[in-house]
Amino acid sequence: MQNAEDVKTVMAKIKGKSFDVIDVMKKERLRNPAAPFTTSSLQQEAARKLNFRTRKTMMLAQQLYEGIALGRQGTVGLITYMRTDSTRISDTATAEALNYIEENYGTDFTRKKKRQDKNQKGSQDAHEAIRPTSILRSPQEVKEYLSRDQLRLYRLIWERFVASQMAPAVLDTMRVDMENNGVLFRANGSKVKFAGFMKVYVESNDDNKEEKENILPDLEKGDKVTYETLEQRQHFTQPPPRYTEARLVRTLEEIGIGRPSTYSPTLDTIQRRNYVSLTNKRFIPTELGEIVNEMIEEYFPEILDVSFTANMENELDEIEHGKMEWVKVIDEFYKSFEPNVIRADKEMEKIEIKDEPAGIDCDVCGAPMVYKMGRYGKFLACSRFPDCRNTKAIVKEIGVTCPKCREGQVIERKSKKKRIFFGCNRYPDCDYVSWDKPVERPCPKCNEHALVEKKLKKGIQIQCTNCDYKEETQK
Repeated sequence: MQNAEDVKTVMAKIKGKSFDVIDVMKKERLRNPAAPFTTSSLQQEAARKLNFRTRKTMMLAQQLYEGIALGRQGTVGLITYMRTDSTRISDTATAEALNYIEENYGTDFTRKKKRQDKNQKGSQDAHEAIRPTSILRSPQEVKEYLSRDQLRLYRLIWERFVASQMAPAVLDTMRVDMENNGVLFRANGSKVKFAGFMKVYVESNDDNKEEKENILPDLEKGDKVTYETLEQRQHFTQPPPRYTEARLVRTLEEIGIGRPSTYSPTLDTIQRRNYVSLTNKRFIPTELGEIVNEMIEEYFPEILDVSFTANMENELDEIEHGKMEWVKVIDEFYKSFEPNVIRADKEMEKIEIKDEPAGIDCDVCGAPMVYKMGRYGKFLACSRFPDCRNTKAIVKEIGVTCPKCREGQVIERKSKKKRIFFGCNRYPDCDYVSWDKPVERPCPKCNEHALVEKKLKKGIQIQCTNCDYKEETQK
């Protein structure tokens, strides 16, 4: 339907609350487990399930690989090499996993056919997939020797590997077509008939949503059903979402840019150089990033093309395998690259980000303050620099009076790890801080303490910081 008028026309045709079931299609569907982790899939899944940045994921994986002191067992490497693009598993590890699954979950949960995972095009397959060095070292058994984050990552790797060697899940799917006075409706539902690998682990997606059951009653053709409510919803075409770390890693892998060892440094570099900022777990280009992109697009369009890097990496692989000569590859590249370098050297102007008036005066000398760009982003500085060196961080007020001192304003701050928190702008005179965003009204129950916005999986819930007062969750 194209517009609201079409919806009104259809709704006007519906008579009564009864619908006739005119067709029912039932099927049994198999859902196979995901392959064991590669570097890319580990970084993506750790970001989705554990909220880990790629750098943190690789740091913890390195620790698990190098070895953890397990009491009398000594120092033991808990996982295989964590920089790999292969999903291959050794026969020894496979046999050990199948025995473990049969003993702990039963024969029905054991995979009957050998996995036939296809590696990504261009993968080097130099190492196995990321897996526990022994499946017998369950997360529960090594829990006391690991830090909280080490344990969480090890459990993720262990569960993914165990699930990858288990039987597929069996789902009953149902499609029901219903009619009321010539108006057709369709309902789709499914329920898990046999959990299989889902008993241990279910893979997430980029929206951090796992597959949920939508159970329909057992209907047959000719049955009558009655609706409780009819909802009218309007859907708009959404632009592509901004990249999260997980989505960007997946995209780099899909288009063939980089190797398992370069995903994390790449994401780290674009942030350190202030080309992008990470806001609400989404990458947003900075002013500097957009300027640099425009300059490279103008003078080096071939290099900015995503296919350039992918093709260059393929050619370097060919050189490694002795199928191409490196002199010829570099010569062909430099013939087209040299003229661009010469032109850029003559024509490219020095990048200068002009100061922007801030609309406030310097509290030291009274001169206008301006926004300047520094290595850590924008900041406020006196326009008389270097005669006056007064600088200030840019603060963001949220329109809430400090609930502690009742004088200052609550502002948004960032911790050393760039996590957002809230504090009073009168610090250090007032030491009010909160990880949750405060609300400009007191709790109606205890009438003393502030209300805050608590972020939950279902949405945002307003809660009291003192008593058990809670409001309905807002999506």
